[in-house]
Amino acid sequence: MKKITKSLFLGLFGFVLASCGTSINQKGSTNQENMNINPKSKVGYVGDPMPFYDNGEMNIFYLQDGRNTTLGFHPFALMTTKDYVSYNDHGVVIPYEDELDSPDFALGTGSVIKDKTGKYHCFYTGHNSRKNTGLPYFEKIQHATSDDKIHWQKHKDKGFYGGENDFRDPYVYLADDGIYHMLITTRNLGGGVIKDYISSDLWTWTYNEIFFKNDSGTYNMECPTFIKYNDYYYLSYSEQGNNRVTHYRYKKNLSDPWIKPTVDYLDGEGFYAGRMEKDNDKLMMVGWCATREGEYDTGKLDWGGNLVVHELKQKENGLLDAKMVSSVKDKLSNEVSYKLKNGDDLSKMSFDKTSAKAYTVESLSKKITRISFDIKINDLDGSIGLSFNTLSNHTLSNEVFMLNFKTGYALYYANATGFNQLGKIDVCVPCDFKLGIMHVDIVIDNQIITAYINNEKALTTRFYDMKENTFSFFMNKADAEFSSIKFFE
Repeated sequence: MKKITKSLFLGLFGFVLASCGTSINQKGSTNQENMNINPKSKVGYVGDPMPFYDNGEMNIFYLQDGRNTTLGFHPFALMTTKDYVSYNDHGVVIPYEDELDSPDFALGTGSVIKDKTGKYHCFYTGHNSRKNTGLPYFEKIQHATSDDKIHWQKHKDKGFYGGENDFRDPYVYLADDGIYHMLITTRNLGGGVIKDYISSDLWTWTYNEIFFKNDSGTYNMECPTFIKYNDYYYLSYSEQGNNRVTHYRYKKNLSDPWIKPTVDYLDGEGFYAGRMEKDNDKLMMVGWCATREGEYDTGKLDWGGNLVVHELKQKENGLLDAKMVSSVKDKLSNEVSYKLKNGDDLSKMSFDKTSAKAYTVESLSKKITRISFDIKINDLDGSIGLSFNTLSNHTLSNEVFMLNFKTGYALYYANATGFNQLGKIDVCVPCDFKLGIMHVDIVIDNQIITAYINNEKALTTRFYDMKENTFSFFMNKADAEFSSIKFFE
């Protein structure tokens, strides 16, 4: 059964419906076989991804978080994709060593590069912080090579220490002058720095200089990326500190000082270890969304989880925005219909700026769902959003996505009990709300939810009870209007 699409305009005092002339399918009619936007490892979870684009394919090496009981941990595994919609997980490609005194007792983040002959080089972190190993430091930069990215040979005699227990996450790139550079996360005089090592052949490395000194604290700057995109250079790193996000800096010329954006991150604390990589003419950021301790919504964000990919959009002044990956949006283009829980059309919802109201919608399907809508902001006060696992009208459940116009933040709450009992903020990101119309896209893939606000900011977290449960649209004393609410699977 098919219906004629109707463009839904939820005004401040009522709603106007207009025909759009396209078709809407009943829920359950779309085929999402092999579709997986936020994959995890086939034997566990995804830790620190290391994207490497090669021959028309994005190769995402990652630390496999098996959460098993063996001694060693975090081998390198590999996923590949051409569209960020379906992934092939090749499993472990570089193993750890289950030996108590091995520098490779655990593996840490690194990077992959192809040399001028076509051979692949992986530089990674060997980690062993056990006592009485006889090793001089906890972490060592290690080297492996491959002809196919699947089978790797370790070159243990080519590894090197850096004089610090924190000495890790090598990122290697070829500079314009033909010299290879390796950026390393480490410490100097009690503060976090990124050091630069250089090589002419990828085999022998010499310390060059401090590439970047932490300009916002003393924390370690993990998983660095340095990349040129169009006319700008970008440095990204993840904060091992109080604000657990991926930051970035940029500059026009190498000799210029780094520019720190007013808001220097594009997603909140639910997205971590993001690394930049070019995909032809696109710039991507690849990270992960954490699982939670105890596997409940208010549990502390853990280490490792599901892969999350954003497409980055460059402004003329060099600033970056985050938006949904184009191929994901194209795939999630089959429009389906949803009604209120009582069977009425969504047009029956009615909001006003003097009160707080919420309307419960029928259960989300188990399929990956995109919820798309516009918001006309008439006044920078109040808040609007969606609440998941909601049972009745005019209430909020524990799982809330909110745009707070007054504070200027997009937020998730994981333990809300009402409009005035939201509890502790789960994750958030600042947003530049302005009067007029803004667009929101929300993608829900099982437990992972990512909201894209006006194609500028992303906000990712993990909620455990969204799928196959009812949800609601709400406004809390906001002078605003929903319009063009649509659902895609």
